[in-house]
Amino acid sequence: MDSNSATALLHAAVECRQRCLHASSLWLSEMALLAGNLDEVRQEHPEHNQTQEHINHTDAVLVHAQGLFSMNQFSRAAAALSQPTPSNRTSKSIQLDRKKRFLRGYAMLLQHDATATEAKKNDPELLATVLRELEALEKSDWDGFLHFLQALVHKRLKRRDRTYASLVAAVCAYPHLWAAWEELVLHVNSFDQLQKTLQHVASVPQASVCLQYFIFLVKKNVCTIADASQQLSVLYSTLSSSAQNSQQLLNINSGINTTNQTSPSINVTLLLAEASMFYHHQDHPTSVALFEQVYAQSPFLLDKVDEYANALYVLEDGSRLSHLAHRCTQIDAFRPETCIAIANYYSLRREHEKAVTYLKRAVALDAGNSLPWTLIGHEYLEMKNQNAAIEVYRKAVDINDRDFRAWYALGNLYQMLRMPLYALFYFQKATALKCYDSRFWCGLASCYEDLKNYPDAIKCYKRAISADEKLHMSSGVVHGASSASDGGGGAMIKIARLYNKMSLAFDVSGAALDGFGGAVVNGKSGGGERAASSAVGTAAAAAACYRAVFSAGSDGQASEVNHADAYEAAEFLVRHAIATHQFAGVRLYLDALEETEDGKALARECRAVMNSKSK
Repeated sequence: MDSNSATALLHAAVECRQRCLHASSLWLSEMALLAGNLDEVRQEHPEHNQTQEHINHTDAVLVHAQGLFSMNQFSRAAAALSQPTPSNRTSKSIQLDRKKRFLRGYAMLLQHDATATEAKKNDPELLATVLRELEALEKSDWDGFLHFLQALVHKRLKRRDRTYASLVAAVCAYPHLWAAWEELVLHVNSFDQLQKTLQHVASVPQASVCLQYFIFLVKKNVCTIADASQQLSVLYSTLSSSAQNSQQLLNINSGINTTNQTSPSINVTLLLAEASMFYHHQDHPTSVALFEQVYAQSPFLLDKVDEYANALYVLEDGSRLSHLAHRCTQIDAFRPETCIAIANYYSLRREHEKAVTYLKRAVALDAGNSLPWTLIGHEYLEMKNQNAAIEVYRKAVDINDRDFRAWYALGNLYQMLRMPLYALFYFQKATALKCYDSRFWCGLASCYEDLKNYPDAIKCYKRAISADEKLHMSSGVVHGASSASDGGGGAMIKIARLYNKMSLAFDVSGAALDGFGGAVVNGKSGGGERAASSAVGTAAAAAACYRAVFSAGSDGQASEVNHADAYEAAEFLVRHAIATHQFAGVRLYLDALEETEDGKALARECRAVMNSKSK
């Protein structure tokens, strides 16, 4: 990417800052640092250094409103910008009027959010006022920022389709509007939706940093870690095309930071993105290692600290979690991320009441974040308060219906309460959002198993194994037959058990049908025969699964828990060999049965049958 692209990013950062979109302005300025040599940009385009000062001297009303905005006095800012538009229609006056209209509407929305209560989440009159003022403009006067403002209003009115359409219009009109891209990520729940969205934003240049980062965030949410890593490499290539910066950026392919330590701010953004990617895909050791590099280079950074704290909590690393909570408190005790880090520390110490206190503080500081509500639900579960946990989990999905953690937690909770139909609904929500997580498929399978729907349960367990293999393919780990993953709980052994149950059921039904002469079809009695045939087929399927389990255990792939599974597999396979008189390879299973007296007795029975058959 050449310096002109860096110039465009820098100009976009200034435009966002003038409209008080501070987070987008910061992100765009970081991308500008990554994309080119800003010293050359300043020399070639000195007007961008004076953009803010030029605006400040040309419109006192805008300057005054920006000052009120920075002091969080949103109502006064909106009132200050309510003056009529001047009649002279020059290009500069039109541009200035757009900025005023956006800032006025945005101030009204933030005031609306600040005064919203649990009982009255929306003020339809205020939102309608913002829409009326926007719709009063001619479409030729609209820019990307006004489309984005319209999307924010539709979002608060729960108009999902209109929100999506306005966001697409915003990024097409102004491709560097990062805040719109971030909102658009929340509306893409699958790879197919990503493809459709890319068609809708086809007018955006493919080399756009915002577009490439948007694709990365979506793939991080809905695709495998290999797909997300590949897209991160594309983003790296886009940013590192300038020769002067190629050695300063993160080496995505190795996953380890090999950059020049004298320029730590250059690569923090991409390194943080990679750490978040591994965290999102449950690879906590790798994510922690990358987070450590990020915060070593940027010790005052608090972005993604909540994810880092969650990863340390999962790894039960109390020492580093304590140090992290202390460091965050010294930097900014009133950041939501700090509160979540402290809450994780207290939760690890089993001081759940204190953890809930800090999580509620995080909610107060950032009401639009669903993560603290989900974590509060986890704490209530630890405190055996299931009703309160259900309530806060539902608050989490009300805030963010894409929070798969809350949907999964609700499924687990209703499964614990032995309400499989409720649990089934929530597990389906979780798998729809993150179809590559084997834990979700195993939860769904267990619901079908409780409902005696064994065929669908088997399908879900197979999806769990497939998802786990895809998840670990990039690291070269294939968990194989005995376990879908640590969260999968031995999906293959469960499939084998279900096939065994089905074969026994067919045996019983076949015997019953034969006892009554079978089912009469076209004058023939064939029900018992069909049941017997089904029993043979499911028994053979169970045997195939058990062979895979036993093979995984004998190859040393199984854990201590799976040792019992290997014994169970050997026992079934020996009984299956006796029933079918197929003794090929059965001696391997006989050796595994020598550990118990019952196993020895079964082995002797099998050898006796084998000897009698040989005679």
